[in-house]
Amino acid sequence: MSRKFRTANYEETLNQTIRLAEALLPQHLACFVVDINSQLDLSKIYAQFASVGGCFGQCLL
Repeated sequence: MSRKFRTANYEETLNQTIRLAEALLPQHLACFVVDINSQLDLSKIYAQFASVGGCFGQCLL
């Protein structure tokens, strides 16, 4: 009994986008981290960085 495998198109695979919900179970810790992160107010941290090309002045991180 021989198996037939599909040949992967590696270029297409590299450009493929997957959603977190497609790859992980809803109870996975990464889903919790993403949910919490979306609720954080990071505006004071972002205010320390320039809009383009890194930070200006004294960086906090």
